[in-house]
Amino acid sequence: MTTTKTIRGVKEMDVFAVEVAGSLNTGDVLLLYGDLGAGKTTFVQGLARALEVKEAVTSPTFNIVAEYGVPVCRGINTLVHVDLYRLNDGEALSDTAVQDVVSRVKEDGRITVVEWADRLGDYFPKGARRIFLEHVGKEERLVRVVV
Repeated sequence: MTTTKTIRGVKEMDVFAVEVAGSLNTGDVLLLYGDLGAGKTTFVQGLARALEVKEAVTSPTFNIVAEYGVPVCRGINTLVHVDLYRLNDGEALSDTAVQDVVSRVKEDGRITVVEWADRLGDYFPKGARRIFLEHVGKEERLVRVVV
């Protein structure tokens, strides 16, 4: 199933993130695709706010993985944020931090969001939702969710 919508600005991205957060369950994986500035990190920040994460969420480009505590919400207690930007295609699955995340995606309490998911190559966790973000104007993004 594919859903497409146009999002205009950060406030609408936050509304979209709240919608997605409301549908999440422990073990879910969101794979984010899009060019630089397409709104991937903005979406993750909105998702974190929707999940009531207290820490400031930034893109973990240099660390690759950041974990944030979530006040228990439908069994979710950890938001795992992965940013594969600095890894080349094919390198992601050989990176030890990424291997750890991949091995733990279905652990109770965790949801995982991966920016630059195209760097995972053909690896897609079963049941992962793919979210494609595309510039269509200065403040507009076309968002396509594939389940």
